[in-house]
Amino acid sequence: MIELLVVIAIIAILAAILLPALNSARERGRAASCINNLKQVGNGIAMYADDNNGVMPLRYKGGYTFAALLSQEIRDINGGCPTPGGNYLPRAAMSCPSNNVYTTDTNGESLSAAYGTAYSVNSLPGSSADPINDDTKAAYQVTDTGDTDGAVKVYLSKLKSPSAFWIFGDSYRKSTYAAQWYAVSWGTNNTMIMIHQKQGGCGWADGHATMEDAAALSSKFSYDVSGTPRCDGWKVFNADKNTQTEL
Repeated sequence: MIELLVVIAIIAILAAILLPALNSARERGRAASCINNLKQVGNGIAMYADDNNGVMPLRYKGGYTFAALLSQEIRDINGGCPTPGGNYLPRAAMSCPSNNVYTTDTNGESLSAAYGTAYSVNSLPGSSADPINDDTKAAYQVTDTGDTDGAVKVYLSKLKSPSAFWIFGDSYRKSTYAAQWYAVSWGTNNTMIMIHQKQGGCGWADGHATMEDAAALSSKFSYDVSGTPRCDGWKVFNADKNTQTEL
């Protein structure tokens, strides 16, 4: 009996030692899958832009996000969406494997079951290479379409530095515990989430994808608008989905 207890204790100790390493390896695998998804979405957005006068599909009338415009599967689930829409990507490519997403609900929120994009023009952070302010919005064609629900479009060809222009990424909406939400407003309710070992997946306008922590994002987004820091007070969720880190 004593020998059996010793063996059990040894197994328990080994499991305790190995489990964190296994969890870390599993998360690295999910992060790699997330990066692959982000790149696919970037390619899908670029293909859509080629077919639609250079317009990148971010948030459109009715709260529809790029996911519904890029995936016939998503439109079929939800009984259609605004046009023009294409069939550039499968629904599975639209979201992060480390997070949970809605599949259907009564409010059409499954249309947003994808990596989060900007809630409004003012939620697109840009960077020091491609700053967003009142003087440059028109020049860069980063525009609000004028719809009451804040539809947003970006003309890819007008960006000076697409590789520095954030478009979408890992996101979370705390009020309904809904992951991959279209409304990234960088506030206290819906914003990016650092779910991959304190990093969040980001898709950029040129189609490349990266993993960024809060400090890296803050550095990339740092520029002033009329003397006020652009990302002053912006926040990102930590992996526990309850606490936040300020950019």
